[in-house]
Amino acid sequence: MSETVSLRPWVAGDATRLAALANDPSIWNRMRDSFPHPFTEADAHAQISQSQVSAVVTSRAILLGDDIVGCITLERRDDVRKHSALLSYWIGAEYRGRGIATRAIKAMTRVAFEDLALHRVYAKVHATNAASTRALENAGYLHEGTFRDAVLKNGVLQDQVLYAMVSSS
Repeated sequence: MSETVSLRPWVAGDATRLAALANDPSIWNRMRDSFPHPFTEADAHAQISQSQVSAVVTSRAILLGDDIVGCITLERRDDVRKHSALLSYWIGAEYRGRGIATRAIKAMTRVAFEDLALHRVYAKVHATNAASTRALENAGYLHEGTFRDAVLKNGVLQDQVLYAMVSSS
């Protein structure tokens, strides 16, 4: 656990690395269908451009030392849910199982509470994604419920689990 995990905003020069990591069916299989697959360098440029101008989405590169190893995003809600954000994240296959997701979740949750003044951060995860639920639990998120047959991915209905954390302030 001596490896330093940090977050930083995406820059245009990250597109090649982002595309190389994100163009992985194991990532796409755990994401919403709006996540492109194949994930091209054009998709990476579009995602980076959007992350630089969006007032709703806060997206960060996950770094291990100086290397980009994944992505983490907060999507702020509106109207009566304006105090909340949906958390999503992924880690490149070769970097999984090292606690990186847990540390990135903790760091992004601090951004949500301290920098964005949000009160609630939540994640919706495919129930079959045990590594992701474990990362959320290790980051201090609580299981709030299970939505039966809520996700249709690759023609298969799956349960979805909801995890959340609220600010102590």
